[in-house]
Amino acid sequence: YDQGRGTRNSTHIGMDVDDDGEVEDGFTAMDQEDVSANYHSPLSVGLGAGYYFEKLNIVASAEWFDAVDSYDVLELVPFVSQETGDVITPQLKHQSKSVLNYGAGLEYKGKKYGGYLSFSTDFSSFEPESDISVTSFDLYNINFGATVAFTRTKFMLGLGYTWGSNTIDQPINLNPDENSQIVNPEDQVELVYSRYTFMFGFTVNL
Repeated sequence: YDQGRGTRNSTHIGMDVDDDGEVEDGFTAMDQEDVSANYHSPLSVGLGAGYYFEKLNIVASAEWFDAVDSYDVLELVPFVSQETGDVITPQLKHQSKSVLNYGAGLEYKGKKYGGYLSFSTDFSSFEPESDISVTSFDLYNINFGATVAFTRTKFMLGLGYTWGSNTIDQPINLNPDENSQIVNPEDQVELVYSRYTFMFGFTVNL
């Protein structure tokens, strides 16, 4: 069976972590090796269809991912905190929500010139309760380009653009003023994601 390793290191110096008006220092650490590891893949169903004309192709597809209920990724055991002496039960859990992604594309195939255009989604299955999820961006992708053919060579040039946004927690204020706290679990910040992709290719018939 699969095995993993779990570590935890919590250190705070000169911070009021429990908001009681008193500054505290503290340290709690854990390192557990060779613990049982699990991963649950969601049930997924995909389908697609296409219609082909003499010079134009139209295609579309969609894929649905089922939700995954909360489960323990690592089977960690309780340990004693070096700071307080309390018994801590560590947990590393994962879960995901149901999500549907889809896309569609057009392709024109002329004798010498061609072109394509496509759109697709990449929605996140992120659940806030998951301990191992990294980002929760819902992304949109658009790609377009053109081809030109010569006697034995065909060139392709394309451009892709992906965009999305996400709001995440920002518990640490990196630029506080005199009226704000350094630690505020309720602070949030909006992240904006964008990516450009340039594509170039060619084929040669020998």
